[in-house]
Amino acid sequence: MKKIGIFGGSFNPIHIGHLIIAEYFFVQQNLDKVIFVPTYISPFKKDQTKQIADEDRLAMVKLITDNDERFEFDDFEIESKCVSYTYNTVKHIKSRYTESELTLLIGFDNLPDLHQWYEFEKLAKLVTFCVACRKSDSPINEKKPSLGATVRLNFLNSPNIEISSSRIREAAKSGEAFRYMLHPAVFEYVKSKKLYF
Repeated sequence: MKKIGIFGGSFNPIHIGHLIIAEYFFVQQNLDKVIFVPTYISPFKKDQTKQIADEDRLAMVKLITDNDERFEFDDFEIESKCVSYTYNTVKHIKSRYTESELTLLIGFDNLPDLHQWYEFEKLAKLVTFCVACRKSDSPINEKKPSLGATVRLNFLNSPNIEISSSRIREAAKSGEAFRYMLHPAVFEYVKSKKLYF
């Protein structure tokens, strides 16, 4: 049985930090593939202002996945053109990989409210949750909610990565250095399309 990892995010833009986390996710969870899913509208950021076209975010993710056989992308959320509920996305991916085990990567900051996610109980039956933790995060037991005995929960031991998409956007706008925060193909795409400038 194949093991498929799901890594969702705005990826605006996708950066080296995302790739490092994806590789740790792939190795530590013994996955066969990691699927990147760019979000259309996060249910936690419904009032967000999009700075670039969805097609550009997707194109940058595709540049990464085209160059690494461990990774692929899924445009389900962008093509759906509606609020991106994780349960709907997982159901879609499960329909593609019917005989596979699914592991969903989430950030440590999502853990306290995880039980409040849309259709959480149904979602928990479809996936194992993998929580990306950093050394700077609070002790796990302080934030771990009561999720129930049936919820499968793993923890990823990943390094602190002081790179964020917002920092890259700000650097591009202000003329600061950001080249090596991005995969070379993504940097060339950002530069050629004059994104964030």
